[in-house]
Amino acid sequence: MLSRIIDSYATIPELSLNYGIILRELCKYQELCQSVLEAKALYQLFAIARHNTNFDLASDAFLSIKDMLTKHKAIAAKYILDNFDEFFQQYHEVLLVDDVVLGGGEAGAATSTDDLYVCQRQSLKLLSDMLLDRAFMSIMLKYINNDEYKLLAFVWIFCEGANEQRLLHYYKQS
Repeated sequence: MLSRIIDSYATIPELSLNYGIILRELCKYQELCQSVLEAKALYQLFAIARHNTNFDLASDAFLSIKDMLTKHKAIAAKYILDNFDEFFQQYHEVLLVDDVVLGGGEAGAATSTDDLYVCQRQSLKLLSDMLLDRAFMSIMLKYINNDEYKLLAFVWIFCEGANEQRLLHYYKQS
């Protein structure tokens, strides 16, 4: 049932917002939230949030992502820690990194620059909120000790318009 809801979320645009509401309601229950995370449906939501041309649907998908990662923090933290490399590879590649940061192409090739900016800002805020939360302490320590992620964080901090100074808090400790 959960996979059908996620699949319909992206494929039936006129009902997508309703599917988002259903998904968030289901994720209020720990067992169902854990099932959604373990089914890796979160990664499908990453793609919807980043690449969907409908701003309302992309925002709704991001709200679902945020709820899944913040409603039941212990479950989300365990999932992220168990799938650390895969989770952050997907998080960075889909939600945060654009062609300019990677050194190829121009910004906005896949989506408009404004949509990309909104997605990146929301993603950076969620990332900083999670990493500064006590429930995600072990993830934060592993994250800040990863040289690749450290480099990406400094690129976001110093890129034009990024201005995500909260990311500096992670590196004060390392």
